Amino acid sequence: MSSLLAGFTFERLLREDPRTRFIALLGAFKEGANTEPVPAILLAEKTHFVEDRLPKLSNSFSELKSLGDNDIYRWLLGWNDEQQDRPADVKLTLISPATETHIRKYSPQKLKVIVETPEMYRQVVLPYIQSFPPERIQWVYNILDHITESDTIVYEDASDEQGFVIVPDLKWDKTTISSLYLQCITRNRSLRSLRDLRPAHLPMLTQILSHGQRIAREKYGVPHGEIRMFVHYQPSYYHFHVHIVHLSSQVAQGGTAQLHLLEDVIDNLRLHGDKEYYQNRTLTYLLGEQHGLFADLYARNAS
Repeated sequence: MSSLLAGFTFERLLREDPRTRFIALLGAFKEGANTEPVPAILLAEKTHFVEDRLPKLSNSFSELKSLGDNDIYRWLLGWNDEQQDRPADVKLTLISPATETHIRKYSPQKLKVIVETPEMYRQVVLPYIQSFPPERIQWVYNILDHITESDTIVYEDASDEQGFVIVPDLKWDKTTISSLYLQCITRNRSLRSLRDLRPAHLPMLTQILSHGQRIAREKYGVPHGEIRMFVHYQPSYYHFHVHIVHLSSQVAQGGTAQLHLLEDVIDNLRLHGDKEYYQNRTLTYLLGEQHGLFADLYARNAS
């Protein structure tokens, strides 16, 4: 049966997405000995994990290589055989100890539309954010304080109020430029989300935009117009950060209901400079049923 694709000759890679494990190859295919090769495209994607083998997954790798660790997070590459001279079969993330919030985050859940008024933010969301102890995002402080991942920082502004660091997101393999994924983490620890932004933060935001685009271009060779910079609301963690991703990546193309482009955020603050724009605005977004805010916000939306 291995001869089924024997007639395919590889020419070049058309597209790949490490997050979805998908590739598209351009080549030529020759059906038989007496036929001429014709242009052909071969699409390939890795199959799902087999459920009855999951209990043994952590012990199934011949080789494991650490990519680093930070607080409760550990990242590894795994090979099914001992040939480390080829790309790893699996990229692994270990979260230990995992909290109930982590368990909810990675559980199946339906999404619902939430309309969050300023009053709902003050009465529900803000107390929820304030309920988290600082240790919850210790991994963020470890990066800012150069305790971990200091060797991966690609840009840093050390100012306490307007400063930030830019680092590769550890969900990125650091190799595939079409899935480039950087994170910019602000130094100002009072900034937790989009709701905290005011016109006074415009200098910081414009610097993030400028340096993010420059680093993508100069360090990674990504041309102007192929980088998307945005913030999420609700964010995955409550310390203000900006996502810097390649336009062709799955991250850049999905989740538009929670995505606010950095250019638009800057423009909104400039146009409404005399007001607390994001403090007074009603925000509409998708929220999973397992999110800690869901029950209260959904009940208020339904009433």
